[in-house]
Amino acid sequence: MDLAKQVAENIDQYELLPVESRLLLAISGGVDSMVLLDIVGQLAPLRRWRIEIAHFNHGLRGKESDQDQEFVAEEARARRVPFHAGRGKVIQTAREQRISIEMAGRDLRHAFLYETAARLGLGHLVLAHHADDQVETFWLRLLRGEGGAGFPGRQWKRPAGQAVGLARPLLNVSKVQIQEYARATEVRYREDTSNAEAKFQRNRLRHEVLPELLKFQPQLGPITLRAAEMLLAEKEYLGEEAEEWLRTGGKPFHLLHRALQREIIRLQILKLERKPNFELIEYLRLKCGKSRTLSPGFQVSRDESGRLTPQQEKCEESGKDELQIEIGEEGQISWGGLNISWMKAAQREGPSAGVEFFDRARLGSTILLRFWRPGDRFQVIGMEHVQKLQDLFTNAKLPAEERHRRVVAVSEGRIFWVEGLRIGEQVKVGPETRQILEWRWRRLAEPSA
Repeated sequence: MDLAKQVAENIDQYELLPVESRLLLAISGGVDSMVLLDIVGQLAPLRRWRIEIAHFNHGLRGKESDQDQEFVAEEARARRVPFHAGRGKVIQTAREQRISIEMAGRDLRHAFLYETAARLGLGHLVLAHHADDQVETFWLRLLRGEGGAGFPGRQWKRPAGQAVGLARPLLNVSKVQIQEYARATEVRYREDTSNAEAKFQRNRLRHEVLPELLKFQPQLGPITLRAAEMLLAEKEYLGEEAEEWLRTGGKPFHLLHRALQREIIRLQILKLERKPNFELIEYLRLKCGKSRTLSPGFQVSRDESGRLTPQQEKCEESGKDELQIEIGEEGQISWGGLNISWMKAAQREGPSAGVEFFDRARLGSTILLRFWRPGDRFQVIGMEHVQKLQDLFTNAKLPAEERHRRVVAVSEGRIFWVEGLRIGEQVKVGPETRQILEWRWRRLAEPSA
């Protein structure tokens, strides 16, 4: 089957991109995304799509990264479509958030793409993930021990109800098909030399683990894709049944199949803005009336009907969930399980755990310490727009019980610091900074039970 025809059928079968949509295509310059651009470009006039191109420069390969960006920009100019470029401090982000370079790059890229689409009013973000990516994602998540709704792999499209839709029209197309199409149609693209570097977890899986599994099972790819498709469908069905049960009730909770019980509890935990895991779900499923602490001062229990009951307690340390403090040239305070100190600094030093440096003039004289709240937004240093703090926690894979322990600092109504994550853009030290404030923090030892 002609690849362009197959992609068109995917779009129709899975209802990915409606006629007259405004699309933002994520284009790296590699063969996958350039083939995606070529095919969507062919379909655009027929389906009355308006397309724009976005490229995120990770800056990890020096001149090569800049050349990738210029290559994509040239393609956009040749096609007469708007081009949007973003750049992030990937290595710095990985160090500050204590995550892998691969994960930091992915998080910054995704944030840029979604923010760009939302800002421009583009309804759909189109990505070039293909069948080989799906196989790798399945095994990566399985080997990491993930078992949530996203475990089986990537979906064809973002679930309904989101501000920016997401579509992956190449999800059943193999890498070989993409490469053959590029050769036959002379699609220009650039090779990313980092795809061969063993320091990235996905590359090790691709070049070391999967080839060994292929020796055992030559049909590993089709078998994995089939398993992912079945698991995704089953999880979608369970989710629908759980939502219906939560809306209308039905059979008593204790008579439901354990798989449905787990999904009912998982959805309720998500609605409490907490991240579920298997151990937490099983505890609440099996122990009726027993409370489980999800974060400091916040507990939840399951009643006999299957409903979760949250219990908000007062902060034991201060009797309230926030504390306003005056910031002079130096000081120290213990609150929220932290010891925080600050002082005037002569210069900004290199990265160090538990230490940050702020532009003193941008802080003001009074700041507020408090815990994270649902809906909090934060402009991370290096980014042009604010994003949900919950999304940052999710991208950093911070457990639900941990994220609600994290202390945030607010100045003039804006969060400028989050414990253990990056500082805010508005308080960074720059060339115009005249006075630097050194900010240190450490977790106090928790009393033993």
